Amino acid sequence: DRTSLKSFLSMYKIPARQVKIYLQDDLQVRYFKLVMPKYSRSFCIFPRLYLTVDNELYEPTQQIKTFSVFCRRHTVDRLNFFFNLYQKKILVNSYWSYQCIDQNDSESDTEVKYGNKKFDCLLPKRLVEQDKASNQDHKAVYSALASSLIHIVVETVYERRYYTGCYTYDYDKMPTDISEKTFKAVSQKKPFLVLSTPYWLDDFQSMGFKSFSPYIDESYDKEEDNEKRMKLLVSEIQRLKTLNSKSLKNLVEDCQEAVEHNYRVWKT
Repeated sequence: DRTSLKSFLSMYKIPARQVKIYLQDDLQVRYFKLVMPKYSRSFCIFPRLYLTVDNELYEPTQQIKTFSVFCRRHTVDRLNFFFNLYQKKILVNSYWSYQCIDQNDSESDTEVKYGNKKFDCLLPKRLVEQDKASNQDHKAVYSALASSLIHIVVETVYERRYYTGCYTYDYDKMPTDISEKTFKAVSQKKPFLVLSTPYWLDDFQSMGFKSFSPYIDESYDKEEDNEKRMKLLVSEIQRLKTLNSKSLKNLVEDCQEAVEHNYRVWKT
């Protein structure tokens, strides 16, 4: 993050001309140039393909479920989001994981509890029970993605006060995180919704990608209050959950033009 990066550069007194800082995309460059103007010429962007380790287009190998949603690193807002999905019975027809990928992931030793006994007994939730991989690029993630119709991306929800000094939202001061979590869905040609910062979809589109409105109600993306935005997102996921098989199939087909477009942009 900006604090640790600035501290490191200051500690070792590294001049800007000797530094190359690799970021994910133009959005992060915009943000870091604002908060670290001295190093404005030091920022470079990784190719998009770097953001996904596995570029293979997977075929479904399991029962097809409506959703897939994964979260490896625990935060309070992410746990709250997953509890809401649990309460609305959305996880029942989802491939999902929370806090770890498999039993060999060291993070599975960290006890995380929400306070609901039935929900807490599900945590940590793994995609597979027996495997040796222990990172976010585990093939089980791609297999689950391929075997779901719609993906729910869990990006970083930043604390506004940390960046702006107050509880109001300031777009120019807030970073937007479009990470490998998003590009996994793009690489597997899946429509998706996203838990993240406000105007995330606007930033995604500014990179040349398309979102999935009007087939998916994306008005949640404009809500600046984190809690309200999460509730709007859950409400739309719940609406999709109630669609019958034919309506859901039609929705996924309607999203295919955007899905294929995003895949082409990601490949270039």
